[in-house]
Amino acid sequence: MSRGSDEEDPMAEDEKAHESGSPVSPVASVDKALVLLDLLADAGPDGATLVELSQATGFSKPSAHRLLGALVFRGYAARYVTEKRYGLGPNAIKLGMQFHRDENLPVLLRPVLDFLSRSTSELVHLGMLSGTQVLYLDKVDPDRAIRVWSRVGNLAPCARTGLGRALLAAEGVQGADLETYVEAARAQTDLPSNAASELRIERLAEALEDARARGWAEEVEEN
Repeated sequence: MSRGSDEEDPMAEDEKAHESGSPVSPVASVDKALVLLDLLADAGPDGATLVELSQATGFSKPSAHRLLGALVFRGYAARYVTEKRYGLGPNAIKLGMQFHRDENLPVLLRPVLDFLSRSTSELVHLGMLSGTQVLYLDKVDPDRAIRVWSRVGNLAPCARTGLGRALLAAEGVQGADLETYVEAARAQTDLPSNAASELRIERLAEALEDARARGWAEEVEEN
């Protein structure tokens, strides 16, 4: 079977690089995937489109699409369906945390979480943005009984959670960028009835403005 004109041969590329005397990765396809991961990290929460990634790397769109598909399949990249953009996936974030396991956020901030929970008698979460979602890194339960759905390692839409809204407010997300987060939250199948009315760009913008003004965000029975 012959190859299509848009499909590169990694072995042929390696041979060309060796002949030219330039440094070369032992496995071209793996190197290309890592180049894409670097670009997704630089792109931040807005992510990047297939066209943008293809232009930035010089990879053909079919080649970039296949590589991104593999990264999405393994959780190292995430595809924002409504915007047709790509961002870092939860496994990429977990990998980075494992690399810095001796000084990662949960270890560093656990004393702060414990203090906050004791001081307020409330459940305290630690999380970080992962595309349009928030990744829960740690939690401290209060002494009193409390019913919660959260679990360390889980992902939840930023637009539907107090933690996610606080992070979006701190990042300064506003305007048209909010639509990506709202659409991602609407796509969830477990949406409570009272949450549907809250998932509008105007309401999210108002919630983030309130959070910036008072220093904290909230959600009321939206999960």
